[in-house]
Amino acid sequence: MAIDGFERRRPVVLHARLGAELARERFGVDDEAVLSAIRKHTLADAAMSPLDAIAFVDIDAAMIAVLTSTIAHQLARYETAPQTSAALAFYQRRSHERSLLSA
Repeated sequence: MAIDGFERRRPVVLHARLGAELARERFGVDDEAVLSAIRKHTLADAAMSPLDAIAFVDIDAAMIAVLTSTIAHQLARYETAPQTSAALAFYQRRSHERSLLSA
């Protein structure tokens, strides 16, 4: 499993990707959607399915709130993961585009 620079500096975040691999190897989980949700639950990603980003009403608003909180937590302790920043930018852009379409 390749490890990027952020993960090398903050190995605690590897638990999500390792968890997905354990789910596959030890528990026989072969549903890629489930494995993706496990893999992305800590840092998020710029490309996330609805299962990766569970929300009941407005997935964009939910993800923006969660990612904003996550980034504040990360900045208070160390640095922001590039994946998390990319995810926030994606949901902010998509939310803005949707609001323009509905206006």
